[in-house]
Amino acid sequence: MANRNFLGSLITKLYIVFRGEWNPIINKFFESRFLGVPKIDFERDMVPLSKDEFKKKITEYQYVSDPGKGFVDFTFLDPKFFFWDVLPYGRDCDDFSYMWYLWARFNEAIAYQYIVIPNFDVKNSHVVTVTKVGGVYTIYDYHKEYEARSISDLMSIYFDDNYKGKKSSKDKEYTSISYARLRQSEDLDTIRERLV
Repeated sequence: MANRNFLGSLITKLYIVFRGEWNPIINKFFESRFLGVPKIDFERDMVPLSKDEFKKKITEYQYVSDPGKGFVDFTFLDPKFFFWDVLPYGRDCDDFSYMWYLWARFNEAIAYQYIVIPNFDVKNSHVVTVTKVGGVYTIYDYHKEYEARSISDLMSIYFDDNYKGKKSSKDKEYTSISYARLRQSEDLDTIRERLV
């Protein structure tokens, strides 16, 4: 099992490094393809919403796969794309997670984006936001929430609810997940610079 855990950890870390390098480049390419996308002021329009109001707002928008049925995996860094009604692609799990991340950071929570990889299968990876407030960790995953007192307990609860007893597209039962931080909790000035 130790070798499997090492392999899963290595795959996860390599994927995160690779994704971290390509996301800004791919993001600029795809953002430049869309002219006339209505601007939004995330800090003014979204941050004052309560958690339930924000959840309701973002779940009004449909999941839209990244290009190539998710093969070209990236996150739009400007929230205006997420809230654009006619977005042809690029509103998948990492984009929903990024909205939760922004909302949490602007509401002064410690927040991270985590990548979760079941059975070391990067193709079936998923991105969630994890916050820490008052010693309680919470996962925000689209409209679902999970709470625990530690990251490992939180991921165990998440695994049990989303993967345990289920099978992958390769018809193998999910037995484990590996996870790692995809985005650290940034200071608000860094986030504001990115949203200008």
